[in-house]
Amino acid sequence: MMSKIYYGTCAGVKDAYEISQIEANVAGNDRVFERVREVLHPGMSEIDLWGVVYHAMVENAGAPITLEADLGAGPRSSNPSVKPGHEKLCAGDAVLVDIYSATHGYYADTTRVFSLGKRPKSSVSFMMF
Repeated sequence: MMSKIYYGTCAGVKDAYEISQIEANVAGNDRVFERVREVLHPGMSEIDLWGVVYHAMVENAGAPITLEADLGAGPRSSNPSVKPGHEKLCAGDAVLVDIYSATHGYYADTTRVFSLGKRPKSSVSFMMF
């Protein structure tokens, strides 16, 4: 089966091999998100969580990688280009994890937002783009 991938006005058709590479990357990203879910806890720093993400992606790749992704918690999670810092994760925080992996030139870009428990009643419930 072939899927059409559209980029603006340019279209490309992926063959079965290309689709399998993209699907493998998506599956690997899903494994990374499972690992994040397992270790995420209040008091952990963003940079420590970044290390977990990196380690899980290296396990998937079977070799060292260059990790360029976005990760931030609390108010910083509303910035889609946030880079991890030394801020500590707090109960009630939203935690943004945006990763993209590549195999043989085929990419999978996936994002998840995790919640560290219940959102405080005092927090504001809207997003602005």
